Amino acid sequence: MAYDIERYLNIRGAGGPSLGPNGELAFTLDTTGTSQVWRVDEPETWPDQLTFHDERVTWASFSPTREELVYGMDQGGDEFTQLFRLSADGSEEVQLTDFPEAKHNWGGWSHDGDRFAFASNRREEAVFDVYVQGRGETGDDAELVWEGDGWYAVAGWGPDDDRLLLHEARGSFDHDVYVLDVATGERTHVTPHEGEVRYQGLDWGPDGDAVYCATDRDSDTLYLARIDLDTLSVDVVEEGGDWNVDGVALDDETGRLVYSRNVDGYTEL
Repeated sequence: MAYDIERYLNIRGAGGPSLGPNGELAFTLDTTGTSQVWRVDEPETWPDQLTFHDERVTWASFSPTREELVYGMDQGGDEFTQLFRLSADGSEEVQLTDFPEAKHNWGGWSHDGDRFAFASNRREEAVFDVYVQGRGETGDDAELVWEGDGWYAVAGWGPDDDRLLLHEARGSFDHDVYVLDVATGERTHVTPHEGEVRYQGLDWGPDGDAVYCATDRDSDTLYLARIDLDTLSVDVVEEGGDWNVDGVALDDETGRLVYSRNVDGYTEL
């Protein structure tokens, strides 16, 4: 059977799911032609559209404690993403950053939902600094907590919301990981190494004493590792074998891990 080309040009996609504090689900969906924020409260029910912009929304992240979310949107696909806070029913929207010539890369909510972190090149185009901002503040009130000297990203808040996990990419195959004390600005390098080593899929251990990640340190493939933050030792949790471990996620409450391997181009959980 032959199908008209329009059938394939009009394929729509959803992505970036984020669970709310009461089990609701926000995600992006481009069924209207541009990717917007949608919400669904029950499985297999029709979702409600929350944003109605001409520009695309690239991601959305629910607050862990409040009926609200933050989403990112650029202009004309320029990737200079700005941050917006949106009530969970879509009735109230607040622009949080207003630096149209700077990128803002999301770094996650604090566990109490009072603050969020992001990395931005608003100070210098080729450098990403780390900022912390309150949920109701404007971009001018964001606090610069780490002045970077390269490409930094925030990988999440520590369990007590006093530290941030930072990822530095010096190249596609050479990364580093740091822990930043938010109050003092003290940064600890937790992955000193020689040569090129990748560290990706970073996640805090539930007690805040370790970092889990995928790395190829002393290996030809990426494996699941635990980095002890006191000794800086890197211990193998699961070998990658012939295939790369390419995703890691940890549940704070249970301490259970899920990871994925890329096996022959397919994802195995």
